[in-house]
Amino acid sequence: MKTVNLLTLALLLAAAGMTARAAEVEPLEMQRAMRRAGLSKQQIRRIGELSLQADRQKLDIQKDLDLARLRLQQLLDADRPDRQAIMRQVEKVGRLETRLRQNRIDLLLDIRALMTAEQWRQLELFHFLRRQAGSGRRRP
Repeated sequence: MKTVNLLTLALLLAAAGMTARAAEVEPLEMQRAMRRAGLSKQQIRRIGELSLQADRQKLDIQKDLDLARLRLQQLLDADRPDRQAIMRQVEKVGRLETRLRQNRIDLLLDIRALMTAEQWRQLELFHFLRRQAGSGRRRP
């Protein structure tokens, strides 16, 4: 459970503007960073609960989005494409993509609300330093 919580927090921080590379944090490393930032066991537990709830919603939205994209492709592949039906489906795909982004941002904001400003800054600093160290590794 702790590993899931730590990974979820790492991914959420990535959603807040961190690079995907910065989100690739080892669970133990993230646990140390959260301890250094002063997060309590209760905060970490609540983050896990919120993450699980949001992830369940995300799965439902993603399923609907995948089906909507398939339907859009079917409409586009028709011998005589129906422009209005295609545009309605494009709108549906857009709404689902927005819901997916909102799900992640809602979770991020819920998690951020559990932390003090200093705790949040500490975790941002942790990810900033990881990005800086990571940028050196990516060069050929």
